[in-house]
Amino acid sequence: MNHLGHHRLSLCAVAGALLLMASCGSKGPEPPKPGSPAFVWAVAQDSYKAGDYLKTNENLDQLLGGKSDFVARAAPVKLVLGAGLAQGYIEMADKFETGTKATRSNPAVFRKQMAEYRRQARAVAMQVVEAAHQHMNNWKDPNVTFVFPFPAGSAEEAAGLSKVTSGLQLPASEVDKMARQMLQRGVVRVASRVAGFPKDTEKARAAFKPEDTQLPREQFVLALVNTLYEISGLFGQKKMNEPDRLKMFYQVALAGLETLPPSKEKKDLTDKIQKALKTV
Repeated sequence: MNHLGHHRLSLCAVAGALLLMASCGSKGPEPPKPGSPAFVWAVAQDSYKAGDYLKTNENLDQLLGGKSDFVARAAPVKLVLGAGLAQGYIEMADKFETGTKATRSNPAVFRKQMAEYRRQARAVAMQVVEAAHQHMNNWKDPNVTFVFPFPAGSAEEAAGLSKVTSGLQLPASEVDKMARQMLQRGVVRVASRVAGFPKDTEKARAAFKPEDTQLPREQFVLALVNTLYEISGLFGQKKMNEPDRLKMFYQVALAGLETLPPSKEKKDLTDKIQKALKTV
């Protein structure tokens, strides 16, 4: 056989091998389709790792609005995340309220910012109380599974907030940066609370695994109920003045407490919320 024949034979062999590999080789898993629960869950995971809790919260809320295998995994994260975001917005609004009283130049700017943060806090808080009503009472296992790692961020107040409370008007970019830090702070504080270490972020962080952390249900629910009670202050007379929503928070919190075994903490918290409910 001449050189040309050898060359043709080699080409045929290579082509045949490629065809065999193409027909016999297995394809990898197809990526989830955009808009599907699996796709939304993947986006939520990515945004959570990036510290973008607002986007994560939107994705989790979208999952909880449907029916899929991701709902049970998403609910505990949604409750911690949403409660933390609500508290972050509430704190920002309170800082600007203080600034309104302190500023000598333009209190209208501070009032506008305060109102905007309270509006955002209200929206997230209502998502949280609805999610708590739908999911918190359904947890029957001794532990609640938190599928994400401990959140990024610090439990410390954002630097520069003292300027706001002293009435100093700041550039929008600086305010936005502080707001992001305060939202992360809120999430970190709620995560620390459900981990059983509300005043020790490092111990709380150590209690979390990279994924699927098992947290005692009683501890988790008590932490959430305490947080719901704190968030409910947003709807009191001195802020949003929405007694119907205030009452809703108290009722959902009490329903969550009813699922727990007797304890001193449960009794004390129940008595406190029932007393507050009578004043609405």
